[in-house]
Amino acid sequence: MKQIRFLSYYSARLYNVGLYSVRQYFFDNNEYLNYSKNYHLCKDNENYKLLLSDTSQQILRLVERNFKSFFGLLSLKQRGKYSEKIRLPHYKKPDELGIITVQGRSARIRDGYVLVGFSKTFKEKHLPKNKELRFRLPENVEVEKLRELRIIPKFNGKEFDIEFVYEKDIEPLKLDTGKYLSCDPGLDNFATFF
Repeated sequence: MKQIRFLSYYSARLYNVGLYSVRQYFFDNNEYLNYSKNYHLCKDNENYKLLLSDTSQQILRLVERNFKSFFGLLSLKQRGKYSEKIRLPHYKKPDELGIITVQGRSARIRDGYVLVGFSKTFKEKHLPKNKELRFRLPENVEVEKLRELRIIPKFNGKEFDIEFVYEKDIEPLKLDTGKYLSCDPGLDNFATFF
């Protein structure tokens, strides 16, 4: 649990580093700093190196998504199609934790567990007892390959939710297209189905 808190802390700090770069570029040039340019500014930051590179890249992509949303709203406002106040994406608070997103290629499934390693820099700094994080795969999840794992802090890091994102082939439903259900909300009845 302690290692997850550290990773979540570094996630939020890297988000702030990436956001700072994009905001400063916007203030200085009145233009958007895209992901690939921001990546080159942030890749040598300690927080970037303390996380797995896939995780760090996902955090910088989140910064990009948030700024694209900001510019989208700004464009709507300039065309008179949005009237609310628009705010730049905000920084994480000093004690706030961030989401840890691990790409499937950085996670392995073995004996009913999902295993996620640490970056070299993290191992050197924290000397974790275990060489990897282990999460039991829920029994209802039948998956050979994981697309993504998300570790989401709850209650200021006292708990963490884990989301498993995976692909599964599902057979299409065989529907009887000759039968339909319609609803007629009547005045006297709550609803009538026929």
